Amino acid sequence: MRLKLHLSVIAKQNNKPEIPINYQYELSSWIYKTLNFGNPEFSEWLHSQGYISENKSFKLFTFSHFNIEKFRINKDRLQILSPEISLTLSFLPIKAIETFVMGIFKNQKFGIGDKQSQVDFVVKSVERMPEPEFIKKMKYRCISPIFIDKIIDEQKHKSFLSPEQEGYEELFSTNLISKLLAHREFSSINPSEIKIKHFGKIRKKGIAIKANTPQETKLIGYMFDFELQAPPELQRIGYYAGFGRLNSQGFGCCELI
Repeated sequence: MRLKLHLSVIAKQNNKPEIPINYQYELSSWIYKTLNFGNPEFSEWLHSQGYISENKSFKLFTFSHFNIEKFRINKDRLQILSPEISLTLSFLPIKAIETFVMGIFKNQKFGIGDKQSQVDFVVKSVERMPEPEFIKKMKYRCISPIFIDKIIDEQKHKSFLSPEQEGYEELFSTNLISKLLAHREFSSINPSEIKIKHFGKIRKKGIAIKANTPQETKLIGYMFDFELQAPPELQRIGYYAGFGRLNSQGFGCCELI
């Protein structure tokens, strides 16, 4: 299930609406809070456990960056110059959420920001996007960065990989298969069946989770276009649940080209 939320910006008098550049964590928290309002049991299970495969937990949902037509960057602030913006939410379709998720986001009012600046939004409308036909070869564009990391030594230091680096395709593929296993518990797909070919410009994107707090974590993802050759069921998993890691924190949401 993929939804496009159309949001109206609630501008405060004499204040320019601006939010921190690093807003993904706050946006993820709002999504969990809204899911909890619609179905507390499902939300608690998703937040605390999720789908399990090989001792790895997956939430199997993702979301895009805000789609803002007109904006301005001012140091660590994102100034919103458009009266309306949009946001894509993507959930792997399951009956547990389809019965309630469409209705719970409509008319929701929420704020994104920190002690320095905050903007309120209201969900003006919710559009359910049609399911595409999934085939063995498809092209995608990142609408939030894909995050892939790798432990590089015994001290468990992590390296944030770009799609141009060795080992990226292998980690990308095994992550996708793990999500499929977490969803349906069996798969005969081999990672060698998956091929990823990036094209066009690759943009490095640094994101801070819980920015300006003692718990701040700095991560690096990458925005790019790519062609994915994989079985249709894996195309579907990646499209709805996200590619790469940390999808529920706003990484790996992609649209079809």
